[in-house]
Amino acid sequence: MKEKNWSIHIEWAILMITLIGGVYVIDGKVDKQISELRMETRSELSAQVARTDRLYEMFIELVKERK
Repeated sequence: MKEKNWSIHIEWAILMITLIGGVYVIDGKVDKQISELRMETRSELSAQVARTDRLYEMFIELVKERK
């Protein structure tokens, strides 16, 4: 009878370790995807700023030509 009780406890311990490990793995993957998304957003934002700066320069040149 005692062997059966220990096996149940071991099964529960293994189940809990597996569940906790799975949560940590999923958390790591989510963090990785968030950081990749932030990098993409930053690069898109810097490209947009560069385009805006160029348009502003073109506008200034156009205004200077009309004077």
